[in-house]
Amino acid sequence: MKTSKSVLVITIFFISLFTSQLHSQSYLGASLLYFFDNNIGEDTGVSGKAGFRVVEDNYIEIELIKAELDNSVGAVNTNNDLTSYMLNYKLKCQISKTLGLYLGAGLGITDYEIEIEGPAPRIELDDTVFTYQLLIGASVRLSKRLKLIAGYRYIELDGYNDNGLVAAELDSSIIEIGINYRY
Repeated sequence: MKTSKSVLVITIFFISLFTSQLHSQSYLGASLLYFFDNNIGEDTGVSGKAGFRVVEDNYIEIELIKAELDNSVGAVNTNNDLTSYMLNYKLKCQISKTLGLYLGAGLGITDYEIEIEGPAPRIELDDTVFTYQLLIGASVRLSKRLKLIAGYRYIELDGYNDNGLVAAELDSSIIEIGINYRY
């Protein structure tokens, strides 16, 4: 299952890069993410993305999100390893030559691995779950090709089910700070 997902993600990535070459508004980006207000705990992650303009102010973007959300309650330690593969739509609005705003939504899947350690025997679970996110933010043009972005996103992952062990869904607020490079 993981091999077929990897092939799918790599294929989508290269199709997006090829398609983006046909458009004048293509970009690559990287962001630092701060996860908070969730049922696991506060922590950080990273995001990489490739996007292109479809028409006027409408953009399509593929994104890879990687995060490890750790939590400790008493003698029990939980490590949640998340890898999300997202397809995002963004509506962008340029306010001035240097300031822009965006609003968006994304759908995808997340490989969700959890390790629980404590006095009881160690438990390891993994599953692939449906994921969606809502995005809002702003960008500041630093140069002709470089933009600084800052935004907020809400992301929700379906609950996982591994060998009959079921967990509640994860939802989290995320603050994002990053750079987009237009080519």
